[in-house]
Order: sequence, then structure tokens, then C-alpha cells
Amino acid sequence: MKLLSKILRRLLSFRYKVEIKGTELLDDDSTCLFMPSHVALVDPMIMYTFLREKVKVYPLATRQYYDNIFLKPFFKLF
Repeated sequence: MKLLSKILRRLLSFRYKVEIKGTELLDDDSTCLFMPSHVALVDPMIMYTFLREKVKVYPLATRQYYDNIFLKPFFKLF
């Protein structure tokens, strides 16, 4: 899973410039909820690939996306 995350992060970096700030706030063991700043399909992927290095991330998806015939195999990987 780490390799897949690194590959996805690398691919996304060709299109998007991402800067993560405030990771020092993630050093304790408290629970955090990460939310994108606006509605977009790629934001959760960007957040997942960059934050996965720092904290344990559990991505969520609505049933509509999970049942999609093209996306379901990828969700099963996670």
C-alpha cells in the first residue's frame, strides 16, 4: 500500500503543487478529521497520499462511489 501511495503522490505532483503545513499538530495520538477545502474528486486522494506518511488514514466514501463498477476494485485495495 505504501508503494501505491507513493506512485499516486508522484503522479498527482505532475499536475498539482501541494504544500502540507501544520504537520506538527499531528504528532500526538488524538483522532483527527481531515476535510478538503472544497468539493473535488481529487482532493481526498491528494490528502490521503500526503498525510498517510504522518498518520494512519482511513478514507471514507459514499456508497454511490463504492458501488461504481470502475472504482470498486480500487476501493477493495484500501
